[in-house]
Amino acid sequence: MAEIEMVVVYDNYPGKKTLQTAHGFACVVRAGERAVLFDTGGSGQILLENMEKLGLDPAGLEALVLSHSHWDHVGGLNAVLEQNAELTVYMPAVFPRSLIKDVRQRARSVIQTDRPHEVLPGVRTTDVLDQGIAEQAIYVETAQGIVVLTGCAHPGVVQLARSAKAASGREVHAVLGGFHMAGASVREIDLVIDGLRRLGAQRVGPCHCSGEKTRQVMREAFGPAYIEIGVGAPLSFAQAQSQETAHSEN
Repeated sequence: MAEIEMVVVYDNYPGKKTLQTAHGFACVVRAGERAVLFDTGGSGQILLENMEKLGLDPAGLEALVLSHSHWDHVGGLNAVLEQNAELTVYMPAVFPRSLIKDVRQRARSVIQTDRPHEVLPGVRTTDVLDQGIAEQAIYVETAQGIVVLTGCAHPGVVQLARSAKAASGREVHAVLGGFHMAGASVREIDLVIDGLRRLGAQRVGPCHCSGEKTRQVMREAFGPAYIEIGVGAPLSFAQAQSQETAHSEN
């Protein structure tokens, strides 16, 4: 069975010793021979150097999805577009007009999102949720259920996971990425854990802006199912059968 592979290429939590850590987040998602980059971190130089050390070529990317417009998620955008001008860029329609215009001039195409969009077979964006800061996540169809990947989860990690579940019609298997919970109390963390479990989540992997207390409490709550994430972390999930068949027919 084919696998969906994810590699965190930018994060402020350390992973592989040869890679640089910095505040921000970016992750490459690969489905077969096709790959998408989710967010670009805060520094194009760090992003590209980490990708090179991991053997990931920006020219091999097919699409780029931006979660929200904060610098620690779009700071590497120009560097990526300089390496690959053939990208299709998915960005919330509420992004600053000047940024959308600039990307239109430099990328192959721009798709402004507010509702779920297919990026690759088995890889989709969620709704754009706006509770002060507009943000979208992506989710991946796997054999176990959907895996949700969040940039910062400003609207709430449970809310973004719920959007993914509603769009897919499937249970949530795992939620990974920035949870925007630095400074959260244990009670607040427990409420999020309960909310994710109600959506079916069996595994979590908080990083970036999640906070060390959040990571510790979730590590204890999920035990062996907890996913330790830092820059360079490789993750893989069995591809959903329908998506594997669709990919083989393309």
